[in-house]
Amino acid sequence: PKFSVAVGTWSPDGARIACIGADGRLRLHDAETGEPAVTLEGEITEENGDLRWVGSEVMRLEAGVIRRWDAGTGAVMVTRLEGGAE
Repeated sequence: PKFSVAVGTWSPDGARIACIGADGRLRLHDAETGEPAVTLEGEITEENGDLRWVGSEVMRLEAGVIRRWDAGTGAVMVTRLEGGAE
């Protein structure tokens, strides 16, 4: 199935692509086939913000909140910056 991509970034090894869809969900895709491999927990609330790979994690900063997803397990860790959104 097709979906619109708002933001995307390649994994350091080039094997996967992390994409935030227009539906606000973060998915990992196989870079060779384009097939979605994993939909990660949590919903993205803003299209604006940084998305990047750091080792085996995908990180996102938006509205004073850092979200980190373990690309292997899909687990999400949330860190609120001082003065960040609730």
